[in-house]
Amino acid sequence: MDKIWYKDFTPFEASAGIATDKSGNGFDATLAGACEFSNFAARGKVLRFPVTTTSYAHSDSNQRMNIANGLTVGAWIWRDDNSQAMVIDRNLSFRLWFPDSSGKPRFDIHVGGNWYGIWSEIAIPTQQWVFIQAAYGPTITHIYVHGTLRGAGSPAGGAFTDSQEPVWIGRYQYGGYQFSGHIGEIIVKDAFVDLDTHRADLKRWIKRTEGSVVELLELHAPGETLRFCSLATPITLTVYDM
Repeated sequence: MDKIWYKDFTPFEASAGIATDKSGNGFDATLAGACEFSNFAARGKVLRFPVTTTSYAHSDSNQRMNIANGLTVGAWIWRDDNSQAMVIDRNLSFRLWFPDSSGKPRFDIHVGGNWYGIWSEIAIPTQQWVFIQAAYGPTITHIYVHGTLRGAGSPAGGAFTDSQEPVWIGRYQYGGYQFSGHIGEIIVKDAFVDLDTHRADLKRWIKRTEGSVVELLELHAPGETLRFCSLATPITLTVYDM
């Protein structure tokens, strides 16, 4: 399984308004509108999408993603409110978004010439970091929220549309669905991710801070023991089970 597109927006990778694709596959994204890099406490560098202001990042690479056996799309997000919002979109391929004000994320995949989508059964809280991830396989599609399976379905038959459209972060390519808040990591994989792998991805977010200090924040899945490394300087850690 390869990361075909990966970003975490650390200070050492973010420069000149470009969010670097750390997979090495060339899907660098250009910041546009009011979208900016911002430091968010221990999270390090993230993307900030100001409230009610046009802001997004986009990758104009026309490369195909060569999806054969599955696709997984995920992101760490902090939402200011429950407004309609696009997290990541590749027109005629896939999108992870909030199409209404219910607070429930939806994952859409373009297969057999048509869009097919599944919803999370729960709404995602605002004003806190949450990891959402959606996985498409030829016979099953899942949507995970912070370590728990929250939606499943069976897509209609047909091949995945591996389009060459631009990839957009934080806004729909043709206008609207403006994300309001922060996006801290985006990861795309060329495989269907199961629940165990989703939980491993959830625990893996590493951030570098000023002075080349490496901080590893290990989050726990529901029901697991919380493990952490104590430091001389006190830190505050809030853990949410969803």
